[in-house]
Amino acid sequence: MHETIRAIASLHMPGREHHAITIPPIIDMASFERCDREGMRASLGLRQQDLAFGLVGRLDSERRVADLIEMAALVARRRPDAQFFVIGGPSAPTPDFTARRRASAADYGLADRLVLLSDHADHSQLLCAFDTVVWLCGEPGPFTIAQAGAAALSVIVSPDLGALAQIEDGVSGVVVPRQTPDLLAAAMLRLAADPAWRRSLGTTLYDDVRRDHSLEAVLPCWEALLKEVAAERPRPRQAWPFGGPILGGFECSSHRRAVDGERRDMIALTQHDLRAQEDYALLQTLGLSAARDGLRWHLIEAVPGRFDFSSVDRQFAAAKARAFPVIWDLIHYGIPDHIDIW
Repeated sequence: MHETIRAIASLHMPGREHHAITIPPIIDMASFERCDREGMRASLGLRQQDLAFGLVGRLDSERRVADLIEMAALVARRRPDAQFFVIGGPSAPTPDFTARRRASAADYGLADRLVLLSDHADHSQLLCAFDTVVWLCGEPGPFTIAQAGAAALSVIVSPDLGALAQIEDGVSGVVVPRQTPDLLAAAMLRLAADPAWRRSLGTTLYDDVRRDHSLEAVLPCWEALLKEVAAERPRPRQAWPFGGPILGGFECSSHRRAVDGERRDMIALTQHDLRAQEDYALLQTLGLSAARDGLRWHLIEAVPGRFDFSSVDRQFAAAKARAFPVIWDLIHYGIPDHIDIW
């Protein structure tokens, strides 16, 4: 898929087709090496002998969750040790999708064997608890396949270009036609019955991901690109705003999830509000001279018309102490509860 997109893009770049390049996403291999597989499996209620199959993606019809439930019912009849998990929050247009799929799972007799999980803070830890990952979403370059490879898991995918760019059928994964729950179930039963094959597929995919997606593999690609761009572009006559063309950034969304109404404050979850000075210093060691950061307006104006900026005190003080320019994002999916934008 990446090569297809690159080739199409190059057609629109006459005389500089070589500027159409692809750089794969980075996978933090170390985060998977630190996984506590047994601890995570225990937290999911899995016994040592259980087989865990997982599908990752938002809960909407495009993610083929219905196919997974039908397939799970077919597998469950043959494998009493099989458990099934779906990771991902509901799609915003279909917030009732989770409830409908839970009811569907119950209709198939899977109420205690198919678990619909909401968005999980650490996919690397959760994936490590699985034995096989199923990806039926049909998106280009699915990141989840690479993550599964980093965890050395076997994968089952539908034959979409993004998946076929990463998976060789029978070598680094298993490819099944779309919307064929019976064939999907057959593939899962074959993997369940052959642990050695599962390990072989997972090991091959792991090697592929380390070769193409590891930090050591991808960073030189970006470095080469930036050096090439810098060499081709004349230096600006005036200094770059904020010290250069590349800025740092901190995830600062603070949305409420549709599934349960819980607010997900990314700054608090990453402790950036407590460690802002340390975080800004890290950016400076990388040669970055400015960053985008967030103010979290839902905390500043928790009461209409009353403004309390104490939640940003540490970030303001850290930016001032380090003489570090910051572009402040006032609201990033963090609308105060008393405001209804609809």
